[in-house]
Amino acid sequence: MRVGWLFALLVAVFVFRSTILQALGLQGAYLNVDIALLTVAAVLRGPWEAAGLAALIGFLEDLTFGRWLGLHAMWLAMVIFATGWAVRPLFRKTLFIHVLAVVLATGVYEGGLYLFGRLIGDWPLEPVIVEKRLLLAMFWNGLIVFLGFPLWSRLLRPSREDFLQSTPK
Repeated sequence: MRVGWLFALLVAVFVFRSTILQALGLQGAYLNVDIALLTVAAVLRGPWEAAGLAALIGFLEDLTFGRWLGLHAMWLAMVIFATGWAVRPLFRKTLFIHVLAVVLATGVYEGGLYLFGRLIGDWPLEPVIVEKRLLLAMFWNGLIVFLGFPLWSRLLRPSREDFLQSTPK
């Protein structure tokens, strides 16, 4: 049941991001709330579940924003899966780990998209501008996780049934 709520929340964030947040770019850095939410989901719920949702949301973004069809979704799913796989064995309930994971995932995600865009010649921005946007995006995503941690940790924690199924008998 919580997966349904997570999917509904991600779709709402996607609509919010593609409409209102496009106009509210903070000094050129757009808030990437979906990568913050997906990273927290990967740490709390597991990398496979979050990577599947990341691929779905990434594909919706590919269709909406007219990016490279499928490559953006694949990169988002790979970053989310790698973050969840690497961070999940650590202290899942610690706020610092969540903020650090989101900041690193944002940096890898945005930096990878920039490098891919430069390789195919589709990204005309200078590295200094990209660095400024990248640092601002990492800061804002970390702040979003820091402020919303109590809500997200309750919403995304595994249910009792999930816990009982995952314990060895």
